[in-house]
Amino acid sequence: MWRRLDNNGYLLDEFVERADQEFLNFGFANPKFASHGQIKCPCIKCDNRKFLIRKDVHLHIVRNGFIRGYDIWYAHGESLNRRNDVSGSLSVSNEEGSRYRAMVMDALGPELILNQTCEEQPPNPEAQKSFLTY
Repeated sequence: MWRRLDNNGYLLDEFVERADQEFLNFGFANPKFASHGQIKCPCIKCDNRKFLIRKDVHLHIVRNGFIRGYDIWYAHGESLNRRNDVSGSLSVSNEEGSRYRAMVMDALGPELILNQTCEEQPPNPEAQKSFLTY
């Protein structure tokens, strides 16, 4: 991936520009991987699990950086066979993990992730009795 910070820890202008011009343009160009104007955010914190709008993905990438090793944008439509590593052969361990992760994320879909709520439910009467006895 691209270098984000210079030797003094300052954000590189080239990183900001490439994140916008290359990654975001690519990510939003494929309708199979963009849903309702949102794509998976590949920043370190979101880890391709949250769907966000373009400006928020850009902000996250600039603030947090990309997921370590996210050189093939599989969660955004890039083919796993498209890029080769330095030695010229595909990294099998990354490819295998990437395929499974992409498969699970595709199966969940953006609607499940976006509409996910964590509402606490009270225990059923039988379980409630168990709690009261201890």
